[in-house]
This record gives sequence, structure tokens and C-alpha cells, in this order.
Amino acid sequence: MANVFDAPPRVGSWFTRIVYNGVTLDFTMPVSQLALQRRPVRGQNISLAGSQETLYFRAEQTVALFWQFLPYSMGAPLRAYVDTWGLLGKQAVLTLDRYFTASDQEEYFANQLFTKAELLNDPFDLARSVQGRAVSGVTLRFRQGL
Repeated sequence: MANVFDAPPRVGSWFTRIVYNGVTLDFTMPVSQLALQRRPVRGQNISLAGSQETLYFRAEQTVALFWQFLPYSMGAPLRAYVDTWGLLGKQAVLTLDRYFTASDQEEYFANQLFTKAELLNDPFDLARSVQGRAVSGVTLRFRQGL
């Protein structure tokens, strides 16, 4: 039986896939919001005299994925990923657009960047966005591991 939240692929939508430990987690709803960021990995020290030293190591690619309405049926598999794999710091393969419907967007090329995705959420939980309905919102944050 079809779920009301099972959305057909639409051009420009991000239908995400997470593969970990032989398990494939396909999201049936497209991402509501996607944010790619390049953050510096650096160390800063301030001497007793007040001068500052900055050691720059590299830029790190991160992604934040937000689903405004995630169906209840996705909650248990998502919690299983987070509890048994993600929060332990283990790497997964994150595909931002498994249907390749967003190829005209700049973020599309990030599909190749998250082959060693590490979950950054701590703590993690689903948020009920609408009272009395079996939908939740969630944000997942990843970095590309080494």
C-alpha cells in the first residue's frame, strides 16, 4: 500500500540515500533544505604577549540535510543507523541525489564528495513538527572523513 509521504522523483529534488554496514537507507521524502559548507580545520593560539598564531590545516566539506516532514516509517530505520553506526563515528556512503534529478544544481557535484560520510549530530533526535500527526522533522549533519 502506498504511503501518502512516498513522493515520486521530481526534477530538482534531493532524494537521499545512506549506505552503511551493508544496509541501504533510502529516504522516501526529498530533502527540504540542503546546506553545503566548507569549514577550515585550524588551530589558534594566543601568546601571553597577546599575539595570535593560526595554523591552517585544510578546508573540510560538510553538509546539513533537513527534512521538514519525515514519515513515521522512516524513524526506526534512521534511529537504527544513528545508534548502531553514526554516533559511533563510523563512516557511511551518503548519496545526496540517488535519482540524479538535481544535476543542474551546483550542489549536485557534492554527490561524489561524501563517500566516507561521518555523522556530526550529537545529540540526535526527531522533532515533532505538527501535533497529532505522525510526521517529524530531522536535521542530519555530515563531514567527509579521511
